[in-house]
Amino acid sequence: MTFDRTENLKVKPYELFATERMVTSLTYTDVNLQINQFPKTRYYGSKRRLLEWIYDSLKDLSFDTALDGFGGTASVSLLLKRMGKEVTFHDGLLCNTISAYAMLSNQILFSDINEPNFFIDKISPRNGFISKTFTGMYYTNEENQWLDGAASAINKIIDPTKRSVYLYCLFQACLKKRPFNLFHRANLNLRQNRDVLRTFGNHVTWETPFPDLMKKSLLDIVGAVKPSARSAKILEPGDISRL
Repeated sequence: MTFDRTENLKVKPYELFATERMVTSLTYTDVNLQINQFPKTRYYGSKRRLLEWIYDSLKDLSFDTALDGFGGTASVSLLLKRMGKEVTFHDGLLCNTISAYAMLSNQILFSDINEPNFFIDKISPRNGFISKTFTGMYYTNEENQWLDGAASAINKIIDPTKRSVYLYCLFQACLKKRPFNLFHRANLNLRQNRDVLRTFGNHVTWETPFPDLMKKSLLDIVGAVKPSARSAKILEPGDISRL
């Protein structure tokens, strides 16, 4: 697989970064606890809120394999993996496929949370494609430069799965810092307007620095990744009708 400022969070190396108990199946008694550990992606169409219903609909069926053909945020694949199924993930978007490599991994890649936190803190702003192309559209000039620096640093990581974890965290941070969590409009002015009374939005999150948001998403990954008896298969992105 190839993918062409702030204080550290007050988190120390802890048990979640150690080897986890092998997950072989998901029982009805702990389904809510398990689902609550899944990352919350601010993504239009996410099926995370339907997972309990999906589990209830599938739990009595006898099957060993499952194709999540329109995988999206991978929340359904993650549920099926926790149920002990052999999961094949597919999505049309490369960003979702990258996220699936992070979410559906069978191992925690970092033995110490200081390693990824140190990597994130070392990211230096630079002028690149994002700064030159998206000025005044989605993020501030300073944020665009930081994103260019992050993209450059992450793409230098050799390990593809570890690279996917950082990219997933970056994707999550970008979604959180957008009004309505969407990119359908170039409405940076909506976020920056100080002369309006807001009855909606996530203004505090908008102003949270990218490094902080990435670190929070990293903790989501730590809570989601657990070894299972079967590894997930992740297909290349594209048209599902070709399968």
